Amino acid sequence: RVQQLKQQVTPGSIDLILLSGDIANMPMRNDLSADEVRKFEKDVSEVVQSLVEIHQPVLFIPGNHDPLSTFSSPSSVATSAVNVHGKCVRLAPGLLLMGFGGAVPGFCQGKQIWNGFPYENDSAFQSEIEPFLNLKHPEPPLSDDIHSLHEEDSVLLMTHIGPHGSDTSLDRSDHGSPENPVEAGSQFLGEALKQAEVQRHVFLHIHGHIHAGHGRSQLGRVDIINPGSLHERRYNLLTLTRSDATKRWSVSTVTSCCLPE
Repeated sequence: RVQQLKQQVTPGSIDLILLSGDIANMPMRNDLSADEVRKFEKDVSEVVQSLVEIHQPVLFIPGNHDPLSTFSSPSSVATSAVNVHGKCVRLAPGLLLMGFGGAVPGFCQGKQIWNGFPYENDSAFQSEIEPFLNLKHPEPPLSDDIHSLHEEDSVLLMTHIGPHGSDTSLDRSDHGSPENPVEAGSQFLGEALKQAEVQRHVFLHIHGHIHAGHGRSQLGRVDIINPGSLHERRYNLLTLTRSDATKRWSVSTVTSCCLPE
């Protein structure tokens, strides 16, 4: 699919590539051998390197089907590619990217359908991401001088899991149905996005995880986009613009694209 993408994207037409997780397709099992894990680690590196050949930089986060090492490994796995899990990157004047990977279990009518990884439940996910999303009293890396959050800054949040309450987090396909979808979003993330300080700064939330949830939604002022799975031929092209008057960033265009069969 990456080779098809390379043929479809016009050189010089994009500024950066964002990858919201599930780069590999590692089973969520505890009995994988060290050799099997290394194979999936190699898969991650190869996919990211292939994307770098399309355009630089590539900013990515791990998903629930990526090895645990991708949650704690050095930030770069390839030249001009950065693992932004738990990190904040200034993309442009007034524009910050915050990244956070992983997923929690999915439920349908109160029954757990699949496990989370590396988070066993939403509370475990909350304990890790809550300090990161505390924009009113930021902790590192946001309190660092280089990445400090300014009053006029706009934030692009990229997570693997989506927020509870968004259609983009619902699986109505293999595991669920139109009437009873699997709710695969984080309850905490859904509530956090409604907080006044988050609403003031976060203008766009990009996530992955649920292939069938591809599309666009909204929580308050926050645009939520699930571009879908590149494995299933889907990706999005986004145009972000900054207002001369307010100095705030916004999403001006979203183009849903599909690779040829």
